[in-house]
Amino acid sequence: MKVLWLAWRDYKHPERGGAEVVLEELLHRQVAEGHTVTLLTSGYPGAAARETMDGIEVIRVGNNRYAHPLQALWYYLRKLRGKYDVVIETVNTAPYFSLLFRGKSQGLALYHQLARDVWFFETKAPLAQFGYYLMEPFARWLLGRSRVPLVTVSESSKHDLAKFGWSPERTHIISEGLHIERLQDLGSVQKFERPTVLSHGSLRPMKRTLDQVKAFEFAKLKMPELQMKISGDSDSEYGREVLD
Repeated sequence: MKVLWLAWRDYKHPERGGAEVVLEELLHRQVAEGHTVTLLTSGYPGAAARETMDGIEVIRVGNNRYAHPLQALWYYLRKLRGKYDVVIETVNTAPYFSLLFRGKSQGLALYHQLARDVWFFETKAPLAQFGYYLMEPFARWLLGRSRVPLVTVSESSKHDLAKFGWSPERTHIISEGLHIERLQDLGSVQKFERPTVLSHGSLRPMKRTLDQVKAFEFAKLKMPELQMKISGDSDSEYGREVLD
């Protein structure tokens, strides 16, 4: 089959996260099964507008977080609509609404997560209130009218999506499988001599790294020998605040 994916970032994007790791696994497995796979996504500095990556045709349109969904939808309507057997839209905060215009193509929606409170950590008023109370609920309700199957990764997301028009009967939960080599022996693993807490991930407000630091400080009052290590990258003021 010919499969078209729409996703905000590809798995080599400099700001990729967990959702892109799962996307990479799914794309590679479809290629391995013999499907022809295309990914319509956003661009970033230094990225080609079009390339073949691991057997996947990658098309990049726009790089602005807010304008990209509309740019990608317009590109899809003009150049890609009707050329694929299946259209899979991955929703990361802002949807593309491609499923409403898929024609005779089969459709599938993939929600790796819902934004919800993230609006208040990543954006400022009044955009945060607009996204939380209006845009995201309306977008989910409207996409729910497409009547396509929905895939998500947890029972809580399935429950929340049901509030906005997605029928539980059409919602399927998958595990976030990864292809990694199993660690065979723990005997050779060297641990820190002191009890250690590790915070690993991008240093962004939505990750609540400062909250983790505060929790560590409370725990250290009970366990003075406790230490904390933070790994991850950030170019924001929040990241500098965490490291200070």
